[in-house]
Amino acid sequence: MNVTYAAVAELADAQDLKSCGTYTPVPVRFRFAALRRILEKGFFFLLIVFMIFNIIMSGLALSRYSVRKTEGTEASTEIEYFLDEHFTDERMERIYPNAIIVE
Repeated sequence: MNVTYAAVAELADAQDLKSCGTYTPVPVRFRFAALRRILEKGFFFLLIVFMIFNIIMSGLALSRYSVRKTEGTEASTEIEYFLDEHFTDERMERIYPNAIIVE
């Protein structure tokens, strides 16, 4: 029954498009609309995941930077080694020029 209703809707849409002078095959339009919705959802999901990852990395890097500046301790874990290697003092000062370390 759903196929019958869809065919009637497609026929009505196709007739409307013909009367406007811009005829586009309706099934292609429906496919692209569905694909666009899927891509938009996927894009926003990936954007949210990236932003969460970015916030976590920025927080960890700033935390490690403040510990390096105030206590001067060496890295003791793999995460601290990674942060010290990729987020050096010079890089942190360039990324966050207005960061003030309070002891």
